[in-house]
Amino acid sequence: MIVRTPAEYAALSRVFHEIVHRDPHFKPMTLFDFGSGIGSVVWAAQLVWSSSLIEHMCVDASREMNDIAEVLIKKGSAKHAPIFPGIYFRQFLPVGTDAEYDLTVSSYSLLELPSAASRMEILDKLWKKTKKYLVLLESGSNAGFQVVNEARDFILGTHIHKFDDGDEMRSRQGHAFAPVTPF
Repeated sequence: MIVRTPAEYAALSRVFHEIVHRDPHFKPMTLFDFGSGIGSVVWAAQLVWSSSLIEHMCVDASREMNDIAEVLIKKGSAKHAPIFPGIYFRQFLPVGTDAEYDLTVSSYSLLELPSAASRMEILDKLWKKTKKYLVLLESGSNAGFQVVNEARDFILGTHIHKFDDGDEMRSRQGHAFAPVTPF
């Protein structure tokens, strides 16, 4: 995980700078990070929007990852205050969809989910939490490409996902901002 951090941070920074370039008036106050790991999204978002971000909700299924991220955000010691304001760590997605975030990010997390059905369920929840931008990043592999395409189709409303029990889920319609190349 630590080995991937510089590349993930660079890719996230590139995407966030692209948002600034195309939407210079976007000043997110709230950030939701699904699969937050050690906090790459928070660090990259702070690089770009430190003057506006006041709440960071970090969700990772691994308690240990949350603990490491919290120590890093607290300058290596639990005794210190967090470097960034309003940062919260959770092990599970918050129940309910009332809370919305200006910027919602899933970075290198969708491929870790066990099935297409679980990805659609998570995407639906993330999309419902998104006020302005939902950023999805995956590895530059064929599998990563397929997962991002699957997510894009779902978000654009061109995909109806059918579950094994016969239920259907259709996303509210969105717009693809851009696939961005790293450099």
